Amino acid sequence: MAQRRAEYICILIAALLFYAFCTDFISLFLLLNALFLPIMSVILTCISGLSLEAAIENPDTTRAEVGDELRVYVRVKNPARLGGARVRMNLLINYELEGKVHTEKMRFVTERREQMTACLVSAQHCGRITCRIEKLKLYDFLWLFAIPGKASHDRCSFTVMPKLPDIDPLTERTLKEDFESNTYAQSRPGRDYSEVYEIRSYREGDPVSSIHHKLSAKREELVVREGSYPVGSRLMLLAILPDWSRSIGECEEVLTAAFSVSSFLAANDFDHFVACPNEDEPSGLMQMRVSDEETFYEACACVMESGRDPHPSGMDVRIGRVQRLLCFARERTDAEYILYAVNPDKVSVTVLFTGESEENCPEIPGMDIIPAAGRAIEEVLSSLAI
Repeated sequence: MAQRRAEYICILIAALLFYAFCTDFISLFLLLNALFLPIMSVILTCISGLSLEAAIENPDTTRAEVGDELRVYVRVKNPARLGGARVRMNLLINYELEGKVHTEKMRFVTERREQMTACLVSAQHCGRITCRIEKLKLYDFLWLFAIPGKASHDRCSFTVMPKLPDIDPLTERTLKEDFESNTYAQSRPGRDYSEVYEIRSYREGDPVSSIHHKLSAKREELVVREGSYPVGSRLMLLAILPDWSRSIGECEEVLTAAFSVSSFLAANDFDHFVACPNEDEPSGLMQMRVSDEETFYEACACVMESGRDPHPSGMDVRIGRVQRLLCFARERTDAEYILYAVNPDKVSVTVLFTGESEENCPEIPGMDIIPAAGRAIEEVLSSLAI
């Protein structure tokens, strides 16, 4: 706009000089046009778009994966009958986990009544991306003057997940039925007969105690009652994100490892907790229970929204009633103040350090330490005994 104003001033000076040296009708006509054309432009702009409003539309989906291109839609309403208003809008894009803020400048010409315009947002890293309209200005037809427009304060946000590899950790050997749980697996039978999983025909090898005598007599065939498989929340996945001194890539390594294991457990009906440090919580941890795909994505969003603030070493951390703790961290300094608060006699602890090599991997008494640096993350996670 500064360039156009400079151009207009040059034209106005030229018209004045032309009128000063040549006082005739043509020079007067050119001078009046140079003077009154911006005024007419502002008047027409006010008629065409002074009541213009813009608001961010709710996206069709708020979930994405690293590498996706997201579309942020802005609905522009112009009640004026005369269209063609020039609009410049600043869209503020906040990459929360990355700690970066980007301003996307959009220019467009309005149509009559209502229109939709879109802005592409690149999801290069995981985390939450929040978008809102920061500034809306209406320009005259000559792009010389700007009038503030009405912009909604609403915002939209996207949760960008890291790309999760397919893993198959060793769960059958170590993760057993939790008979104190009131949550049962939906895809497998168990030995808890207080909750019936399935009524089926008798097969050779079924225990006699599982025969349902009343139903067998009614159907005139042997029928057995299968118990349910109780799965409790005795397993916790603890993701400790590195602070702002580390790169977003190092943060993604921790999240990829933790979310991959949680996704596998949710898909196989293993109830568990996903946690991350949060000084605002009484226990020092933000804890989310995961039992299915929906709660899995909710927990991932909460972990990524918790941010990467430095973790205070004096914070009182209480793990709770957990029998198995899987901790994912970048280096020992990121996790040691939490790990030393865990009693290894009561809690089985495995720590996966994404940034430590096998040569300088720290040793913490009573805890199983797994270095993952220089190895494929899917290979490391598949060999993990849960």
